Amino acid sequence: MKIHREGRGIVLLSLLFLLALNALTVRFLPGWASTMLALGSGVLLILTLRFFRVPGRRTFRDESTITAPSDGKVVVIE
Repeated sequence: MKIHREGRGIVLLSLLFLLALNALTVRFLPGWASTMLALGSGVLLILTLRFFRVPGRRTFRDESTITAPSDGKVVVIE
């Protein structure tokens, strides 16, 4: 999986922050609370990585096909 260039700093800062937060919770909170926070931070990190990923794109050589620069459905062409 490739991460977009503009998102690399955000992903790195998120990873460092979540690692520090998890290290502090393991030290100062009971086992169940640190486990729940670790699971929540893992989900948050996965969502951040999914947001900044570069999806694989298929290119079409048909001249009647329009390729959109974003994911989703093209609603209006002006």
